Amino acid sequence: MVDGPDRLAGTDAMKFKKKPVVIDATQWFKNGDHSEDYSSDQDGFEGGDLRVFTGAERKLKGWEGDIVRYFRRPDVDGETACRHCGVRMHEHGWIDTKEGGFIVCPGDWVITGVQGENYPCKPDIFAVTYEAACLDLQGPGGAEVVHGPHLWTADETGDHCKVCGDGVWGRHRFQGPCEIQPDPQGRTP
Repeated sequence: MVDGPDRLAGTDAMKFKKKPVVIDATQWFKNGDHSEDYSSDQDGFEGGDLRVFTGAERKLKGWEGDIVRYFRRPDVDGETACRHCGVRMHEHGWIDTKEGGFIVCPGDWVITGVQGENYPCKPDIFAVTYEAACLDLQGPGGAEVVHGPHLWTADETGDHCKVCGDGVWGRHRFQGPCEIQPDPQGRTP
């Protein structure tokens, strides 16, 4: 239990905000959509012989992914409509987590958490919880450059934000208007 001056007397209900943590996420629509689904080779049998199948071979053969596996539960018919999205269960994925398995509906985001764990997130929850993150990798002038909330790129038209196309420092976003303001470190694009 958290205790301190902000704790309300007589209640365990408190307000918290998420720490600003950058996560990786992939929107999933069908088997093989996750970028890590075929990132490793696996042993398997072919013609009675054990051999190594590369990730590329596994993807070409339509094998299930490593992160989002095929949905399969003996108690649920694959033709049943999902209670969350209405799509038949045969078109869903499944993620195993420490807390148990989770159904992945087409369109769900698959998040890789801070400890490398994967879990699904509904698109509406994802939209209000996350925004595109940009990390300080270089400065303007690189092939693809990001700074703070900016996403900068350099091409034949010069240095600019990939979101709004502006060449001015500010809070550039994928959703909503960009807020132009001076760079706090005095840099210019």
